[in-house]
Amino acid sequence: MAEVDAAEGIASDDQAAPRGLCRVTALVTLGTTILSGLLTEYLHRHREVRIDLALHDRQVDLLVEEFDVAIRNGDLPDAGLSVRVIKPLSIYIKII
Repeated sequence: MAEVDAAEGIASDDQAAPRGLCRVTALVTLGTTILSGLLTEYLHRHREVRIDLALHDRQVDLLVEEFDVAIRNGDLPDAGLSVRVIKPLSIYIKII
């Protein structure tokens, strides 16, 4: 029984730390202005994660193109998808 407990402990430890490849797609403007810094911080904290970031201004098919995550702003076009707000987006306009 102790061996089973030890194996379960190792398995839960493995699940606690993210690792592996994550394929992400985002709009070009979001990727260049916001995500680049956030992903750098994330990768610094989670050294066993690799990010494959594809920046597109077109709608992508997550299943066909095998993306794990799509980061977009605006309304969700497909009711079959789930959405989670990661951070409210504020737009600041600087008048010169």
